[in-house]
Amino acid sequence: MSGTVERDLWLESRGLPATDEIVDRIFAAAKASNRMLTHEKIQTIIGSDIKVKASDEKAPAERRHGF
Repeated sequence: MSGTVERDLWLESRGLPATDEIVDRIFAAAKASNRMLTHEKIQTIIGSDIKVKASDEKAPAERRHGF
């Protein structure tokens, strides 16, 4: 899998749209940070109109990939 596909799957599994704008904002913040971004930090970056799902929440069945 390419990095782009993995990135999009990660975003979509957390209920985030994989738009160029969202990706660019998160990527810029990640490059400027000296540690991994938390869910709270990503929520701040993308704004309060879109909510980040916790990583332990499951995606709807039709969105799951793999076995």
